[in-house]
Amino acid sequence: MPGLTDKARPDFEQIFRSVPAACVVVFPDAPEYRIAAVNDAYLHATGKRREELIGRPLFDAFPPNPDDPAANGIVNIRHSLDTVIRTTQPHVIAAQRYDLPRPDGTFEARYWKLVSAPICGAHGDLTHISHWVEDVTAPHLLAAERGRTLSERERLATVEAKAISRAEAPDTRLHRVYQQAPIAMALVSGPRHVFEFANRRCVEMVGHRRLLGRPVREALPELDGQEVLQVLDTVFATGQPLELFERPVRLPRGARADEERFFNLVYQPLLDQDGATESIAVVANDVTELVASREEVKRAAAERDTERRRLLAVLDQSPLGITIVEAPTGRLLFANSRAGEIYGRSRPSRDLHEYVAEWGGFDRNGRQLPVDEWPLAQAITRGEPVESEGIWIEHATGHRMEIMMKSAPVRNAEGEVIAGVGVFWDGTAERRTERQ
Repeated sequence: MPGLTDKARPDFEQIFRSVPAACVVVFPDAPEYRIAAVNDAYLHATGKRREELIGRPLFDAFPPNPDDPAANGIVNIRHSLDTVIRTTQPHVIAAQRYDLPRPDGTFEARYWKLVSAPICGAHGDLTHISHWVEDVTAPHLLAAERGRTLSERERLATVEAKAISRAEAPDTRLHRVYQQAPIAMALVSGPRHVFEFANRRCVEMVGHRRLLGRPVREALPELDGQEVLQVLDTVFATGQPLELFERPVRLPRGARADEERFFNLVYQPLLDQDGATESIAVVANDVTELVASREEVKRAAAERDTERRRLLAVLDQSPLGITIVEAPTGRLLFANSRAGEIYGRSRPSRDLHEYVAEWGGFDRNGRQLPVDEWPLAQAITRGEPVESEGIWIEHATGHRMEIMMKSAPVRNAEGEVIAGVGVFWDGTAERRTERQ
């Protein structure tokens, strides 16, 4: 019963806005892709305000940087959205440069990991596309900085090696960026994966254990046998980068028992001049809350579905005829079996005007009631209950009978009329008894 239960649902708009992963929802109206909704994480990532974005075409709100030498970001993102429309399947872009405009008209170079996913209606038709973005500028800069030249890699390795032997970190801008990043970042070298660098977030996640200068299996024995560690061996052996999405990881938490959390992980091998793997940059983004939120939404949806089916079963088996219409459209949302039995007809059409034309009645003088005089329509327009003393209807067999009807408006939490409900029963025998 959409007209009633939708308004009784939890505040999913607030849940969507609070999800920590950045997301924008667009209409599948290519090539415009007008923006339907954005959450707070997306506004934080892009530096925009919600009122600047809603209703605007996506690429008007975020125009491409004319000074970007590659300038393929808009092409790739359009292709991702077009692919979702064509296949109704999610589409992933591992890393893509798409610069953001600053208030002064210049652009800031940014790199994003992008996932476009379909949102389908009850009949499987594509209604929206959710576009999830993750700012991977920091790990991209790490990989780029490490891969420039052998001498530059040796210089950076020397700087990081000093961090192992000295308590004071080197005062370089790049090092401060890595240290203050909100996601975990680490650099491990050699086949034993010795920690050369681990930022603050990484150290916090493992309970402030000592990592630098120690092999991963020695510093974090709890990871032995887990996928997150096995992938390190694979990447070191193959020299190929790898990404994992929403993988469970059991992390040590000091004296507490191991805690399982979910991460998006990027493994970027750094090669020497001979093409052999020298070290691996690892970036881990904790998405536990996102996974939990999605599971909670699924659980709540299943519970609502069960409640809806139970309520519909109760209404459908009621000894009274029951009809519910949406306000102000007059779209018929529900009619139970008893309503059809009283009229001797199949369930009515989906519009109140057609409903009154097919299922309508007559006043005591035999005049057919127009739509605006039908009790259910009056309850919606007046916003108050309406009780009719008696309406004559024509049964499918041709004989007329008198029904008693009560109608009332349904309001949401703000007091707005969102629906109307009508209850009626065969009053012919009741009237006959009264007259006798």
